[in-house]
Amino acid sequence: MQPPASLSERSDPALHGNPGIRDVNAYIIDRTVGLVRTTDDQFVGTGTLVSIGDKRGILTARHVIKCFEYDDALGIVMPSPFDLTPHRFEIPIDYVKLSYADSIGEKQPDMGIVIITRKYDSILSAKKSFCDLIMHRPEALACQPDYGSPIWVLVGTPDEWSRDGGSVHTFKSTREFTLMIGFGVVEPSTRYSDFKCLDFKVDRPEGSGIPASFGGCSGGGLWHVPMTDSVTIAVNQSRLMGVAIEESHSSVRKTTVHCLGSELIYKVMIDVIKRTR
Repeated sequence: MQPPASLSERSDPALHGNPGIRDVNAYIIDRTVGLVRTTDDQFVGTGTLVSIGDKRGILTARHVIKCFEYDDALGIVMPSPFDLTPHRFEIPIDYVKLSYADSIGEKQPDMGIVIITRKYDSILSAKKSFCDLIMHRPEALACQPDYGSPIWVLVGTPDEWSRDGGSVHTFKSTREFTLMIGFGVVEPSTRYSDFKCLDFKVDRPEGSGIPASFGGCSGGGLWHVPMTDSVTIAVNQSRLMGVAIEESHSSVRKTTVHCLGSELIYKVMIDVIKRTR
């Protein structure tokens, strides 16, 4: 089961064959996890590893967190775009704190975070990296999204690219997942204009292998990667600019993934994390 290399709607000579794209992929993969409901081994969504000071957690969609908040444990997958990766790591719910974005007017944004206590965040830190929200906050809030930029990346774990993995070690059953790294086009959202959201546009040519549904990508990160010139990709300046929450279809071949934007991440969620004890 091999996913397509890209979801790109454009053929940009600055990206074609650019070795910096491999670094972009590695940077984002290193900060992405999948989330599993352990009671029935059901994959519920994707998340981004984030940090604020000495606090570390998984930023994702509110509705994803709701799927496992009454379980005994949270299952974590460290998926790869190259191989099927099974769920093999669990954190007892007693070692996490679940918090959500504050209401804005009468609306509750579909964003939340799983704060991981030190015993388990050290285990994750040994395997993965965390996106420092404080470090990226000034630029993320000061700069309007560059809709003309060629490097917008949506990351997630589509259900279509998963399969039963059988028993592994102490797990009676597992589910195996493949990570999607999708390069595409972003536009301002009209669906959630109150939250300054973004729409990731997907064109699905016949035979492309791009998933018909992005179920499982909920909570996944939408990243922007700047270019300092026509060929140089500033990988270390990659910024998390959105969280995927739902999809809509305008035709059989055209899908829009709706993402809550950077204002919620870098204003609302940073304050939520700071308040979480």
